[in-house]
Amino acid sequence: MPAAYLLPDESCRTIPEYNAAGLGGAIAAAAKHTGREIVALIESSGLRSRDHAATSVGSKWRALAAGGSDAGTRYLVANGTDSEPGSFTDRTLLRMNPLAVIEGVAVAARALGAREAFIAIRHGFETEYGILTAALAEAEMAGWLDRVSIKCVRTPEEYLVGDERALLECIEGRAPLPQRLGPDVDGLFSFPDRGRDTLDRLPRLPNPTAVESLETLVNVAAIVSNGASWFRSMGTPVSPGNLLCTITGDVRRHGVVEVELGRRLFDVIEEGGGGFLPTTPPKAVLSGVSSPVLTRSRLAAPLCWEGLSAVGANVGRAAFIVYGEPTDMVAIAHQVAAFLYIESCGLCPACKFGGGEVTAYLARLVSGGADPRDVEAVGARLATVTDGRRCDLAQRQRDVVSSIMRAFPGDVTAATNRSAGAAPTVLELIDDIVDGAAVYSTEHARKRADWVVEPVPVQLTRW
Repeated sequence: MPAAYLLPDESCRTIPEYNAAGLGGAIAAAAKHTGREIVALIESSGLRSRDHAATSVGSKWRALAAGGSDAGTRYLVANGTDSEPGSFTDRTLLRMNPLAVIEGVAVAARALGAREAFIAIRHGFETEYGILTAALAEAEMAGWLDRVSIKCVRTPEEYLVGDERALLECIEGRAPLPQRLGPDVDGLFSFPDRGRDTLDRLPRLPNPTAVESLETLVNVAAIVSNGASWFRSMGTPVSPGNLLCTITGDVRRHGVVEVELGRRLFDVIEEGGGGFLPTTPPKAVLSGVSSPVLTRSRLAAPLCWEGLSAVGANVGRAAFIVYGEPTDMVAIAHQVAAFLYIESCGLCPACKFGGGEVTAYLARLVSGGADPRDVEAVGARLATVTDGRRCDLAQRQRDVVSSIMRAFPGDVTAATNRSAGAAPTVLELIDDIVDGAAVYSTEHARKRADWVVEPVPVQLTRW
């Protein structure tokens, strides 16, 4: 099997194309094993979830599969929402390798004893929705789904759909609010009699639910087809396998690349992005908005969970946004803070009040007319912004913004000295990548903190 097993050279949207690329066979291989044996295989492979948590998939599945009938019905959710800024991984997988996603879901459902599974994608993914539904129909005809029902669910556009608890709310037809406990405790349909606007703890079964990224599940299919030893032959002992990286920003070519874990991050970004712009090396790199900033010196770290952890960062969704030397990093800190403030749900004061204050102070620094007291105010508010939080958004704001302010004191000083700076801008999600260039949404510039998107102003022509 080729070293690149997640993304084929050409898109495989039919079963004959999929088999011809040497990527099929997971469902047939899984049929020879019990669910417990599949879990043991995944555990021995060392697969870590391709998401922010990076947990041991086998260990998590072993716990979810335990408990017998007293634990309720098991469910599986595949998160294909690509909600992280800078990420295009889920859409790339659905465009290039949708049948591997379906095989991974079917195999995982067998391992967990789940009879029903859901693939969640955002409403805006029209192209991917057409590809996925066609692939599901073909898989159904081929008998792949005899043991599990797989449904495609369209979610809202909000960033919080990336939160496991909020995603389960969407599947049940509610807004993406992180109201429940973890999916292993309050899984899908655990509260069939729950009112839409109450948090009452009614009698229920936990219905343990596994929530995995599409990339994790494609890895599952590959491991079941090829074995744990094959998987461990790639990557590092702690981080085996390959990883999909989205590379955008100040590079010559935007896109998603498949790389073996353990390579030097600098080389991955330089080669995957076709070189840096306008100079090399870059000033900074962000992995979405979920990891402290990677400064120039830290790009020598290995791209793996233990490698980035050693330099005070994390892999996140490997959505690497590159910033060249001329970039004002205080403006980037404001973009991150504003994005997370707008996307917060409002269920706790941490984001709506603390996050709003941090965003406002940073806007003053970017716009000009600020003074050193504003910098002190940002630091003081970041220290308390996570108090009373219900999810990770406030913590991400604290970690990313504070890391930028510490790492680029020259940019902070310049911000306090400018009389008139640039107008604050926003961090936008990727709509598409066309011919090596990312196309960004303009929606976030018009989005309010209550999630209402202002309409595009109408230009009237005088006759």
